Amino acid sequence: MSGRRSERETIEDIIKELSPYSVTTTDANDKTIRTPASGKRFRVGFIYVWNASGGGLTINGFRFGDGTYHFKGKLYDATGFLMNVVGANWRGAVDEAFMVKASGAGLEVTVFGEDI
Repeated sequence: MSGRRSERETIEDIIKELSPYSVTTTDANDKTIRTPASGKRFRVGFIYVWNASGGGLTINGFRFGDGTYHFKGKLYDATGFLMNVVGANWRGAVDEAFMVKASGAGLEVTVFGEDI
């Protein structure tokens, strides 16, 4: 698929093209969720986050490469959220990794996205 979506696509069509990529943070450093195939860009569709740390965690955010962190927040233990960014067309540069950073171990993240 090209980098642009057709106006006739339904949400069901878009979801069929997305693949899940999951990580769990192990410390307070960046954790790579997905590096696209060589020569491709990664486009984010949905982000699912769950705090399984046993305590509160700060999400420093999500970013591509060395870019700016987005969606900073705090999560109490055993809480989470699902974020839909399908219409935002949020994507990185060619060969640029998508990452998450949290204040510690135990943040479970699944991103549904596609290489374009």
